[in-house]
Amino acid sequence: MNERLPDAVYRGAAAPTIKFLLQQNGYVVVLAILLVSLWITGGALSKSYLIGRLADPITHNDVNYLIDGIQRLLYVEINGFWAELWHLFKEPMHAPYSGYQAALGFYLFGFHDWAPYASNIVYLWILFAVCVALLRGCPTVVTVATVIALAGMPLLYTTISEFAPEIPLGVFAALGVLLTLRICLLERAIWPRAIAGFCLGLGFFAKPSSFAFVPIVVCVALGITFIRDVFLTKRLHEFAKAISNGLLHLVLSLWLPAIYVISNWRAYSYYFYLAMLDPDNIKAFAGNLNLREHLVYYFTGSAGEYMFGDLLWAYVGIIAIGLAAASMRGDRPFIGRQIELLPMIFVKWLLPTVPESKNTLFGAPFAFLFVFMLVMAVRSIYETAGGFKGAIVISLLSFFLLVSGTSSTRVANTSGFYWYNPEAHIVREKWPEAMERLRAVTLGNSPNYRDRSVYQTNSSYYFTPVLQYFFLKKDPTLNWTFPAMWTDPNPEHHIDFIHRTQQDFVVAGERGNGLTYGPGLVAGASAAEDAVLSALRTDPNYMVLDRFYGPTGRTITVFQRRIAFGGWRPLSGLSPTGGTKQPWISDGTVTHLEAYAPIAIPAELVIDVRGPALQTVDIIVNRHRLDQLSLDSSGKSSFMQSINLVAGTNDIIFQYSSNAPITFDRLMIIRKFDGEG
Repeated sequence: MNERLPDAVYRGAAAPTIKFLLQQNGYVVVLAILLVSLWITGGALSKSYLIGRLADPITHNDVNYLIDGIQRLLYVEINGFWAELWHLFKEPMHAPYSGYQAALGFYLFGFHDWAPYASNIVYLWILFAVCVALLRGCPTVVTVATVIALAGMPLLYTTISEFAPEIPLGVFAALGVLLTLRICLLERAIWPRAIAGFCLGLGFFAKPSSFAFVPIVVCVALGITFIRDVFLTKRLHEFAKAISNGLLHLVLSLWLPAIYVISNWRAYSYYFYLAMLDPDNIKAFAGNLNLREHLVYYFTGSAGEYMFGDLLWAYVGIIAIGLAAASMRGDRPFIGRQIELLPMIFVKWLLPTVPESKNTLFGAPFAFLFVFMLVMAVRSIYETAGGFKGAIVISLLSFFLLVSGTSSTRVANTSGFYWYNPEAHIVREKWPEAMERLRAVTLGNSPNYRDRSVYQTNSSYYFTPVLQYFFLKKDPTLNWTFPAMWTDPNPEHHIDFIHRTQQDFVVAGERGNGLTYGPGLVAGASAAEDAVLSALRTDPNYMVLDRFYGPTGRTITVFQRRIAFGGWRPLSGLSPTGGTKQPWISDGTVTHLEAYAPIAIPAELVIDVRGPALQTVDIIVNRHRLDQLSLDSSGKSSFMQSINLVAGTNDIIFQYSSNAPITFDRLMIIRKFDGEG
């Protein structure tokens, strides 16, 4: 069997349809795709849990997009779907596609860390559908064998284990290039161009801050078609038609994301500068690579291993064999298509390689296009071997790639956190306990949950988005901030910032505690930790709330700012209901509050309570019984009386006649100064 696709498939063909997938044993292929996709998804999620990527709480950069998902989902639930369209432009998202995908994952599966990652299975389906289309006309056994072979490539596990915009950017940009190269530049081909442009636009919209990437890729692809269809065919007299069709294709590729990027140009241009050109950011994340390591980072370096495992040269060899096989049977169209894809592969490798900043996922567009070239090479090998012999060859090749690839599959830790350190197992044990304790003590000492701020001398495992995400999982309406000057080694700068911005809480640890330290290349605030901790211990504006130990046995201390009158906090007996909203519920026979006053001053204690009828409440202020109130027959009572607060800490006790729950609808301490409340 030596059949080849007609030229129409490669020139101006539309995207593959579901109808095609269900033809000629298509159901078997669809079933294989579903089973392999579920296998990859389950394996990637399981391994992510095993190595700590999906720890509880998770500790890596993906939470930025999960935060977007929670906040956008909450906004839609409160304001409605159509209001979100305006909100999208008013408050631009770094990665709109990922943010809404996370929102949908949480909506469908609930607030589980794995929910957005599981939704990445859609990208596997798209990838496999394109690969099956490239194998159109091959026997079912060859198609299924190729799908199984791809399951061994680490890139497909990465597609699930990473929740980042580079994944959809890579998938759609590679598909857009594949479709673009199949359209003759001298043909108008509106619909094929619209489909190719839409794919490229989706890739662009997945990460608008990559606005320089997609236009360059589109222009290079169009340049290749110009050389192929105009220059090599000596049809230079149709130059104007080629240019007009190329401009049309460029517009169809950029119009969708351009609307969004232009309206938010300042935000996206700043991020582009920060990620690619800012010296401090480059110093933190460039990795101090030498020239050779810099050049091979996305090829045979750590990012290349992350995408291809140990089989890059095997994949390159298969592509070379595919070209040799096509040459043997005189398949010039196939050779031409591979030659057209080679410069696109080079460009997609070059664009992330040139900047000093490095991230393993920046090579995703290059890797996905490489997959398509690999599948085309497999088809070429089968067509040359032919029939039963060809099916056997592809099946054996599939088995080799699956076994070899699976053994080298990596789920990398791209977050800058150090699960691979020798003490990582200790961190895994301490980290969830420490996070729960930090969240409990700060929320429990914040009667007003709105607009709180938690400052961190140094971040690392207390990575700002990780903290924000962990708090939002408890209550999606929280709008707390978690500033940290993790690159600043000067303790005076930290203390000045804490006082100037009146931070509500401060997390300060002893240096080397095992949970607060910066990325390895940036010592940063670790040098200031001991000095800041020492200063806060004697600072009259802050008091110690809690102290616990990191994995190395050194302490981490949580401080709270002392606030006159508004700074009361429940020490026992009160718990909030409804998240950030009152009322407060007593959960025992005694409620103990603490209030701080900088000087002795009169105030008023105001409460509205409800509970069992005829229940009594004794009110004790600084060990002196102030009064007793009784709930009336309807179970309600109010109290407002002057109290004298002493300089420093004041104790307020409510003693109940029984342990039946009492609800405080209002609980306030109001200053009285010069006759004003």
